[in-house]
Amino acid sequence: MKAVQALLLLIIAIILMVATGAVAQLPITGPLQCAREGHPCDIATHWCCGGLTCNRWFSGTCVTS
Repeated sequence: MKAVQALLLLIIAIILMVATGAVAQLPITGPLQCAREGHPCDIATHWCCGGLTCNRWFSGTCVTS
C-alpha cells in the first residue's frame, strides 16, 4: 500500500514540475495578447492574432496568411 502511495506522490510531483515549468516560460508582462499585422512576433512568446502568421524568417512580424 505504501508503494502505491509513493508512486502516486511521484506522479503528482512530476505533473506539478511540468505544469510550473510551462507556466514559468509564459510572458509575465501583463495580460496575454496576440500581435497584430506588422507588429513583431516570436512563436515562443508573442503569437499573431487570428488569420495572421509569424514571418519570423524575414521581417519577424505578423503578416496575413
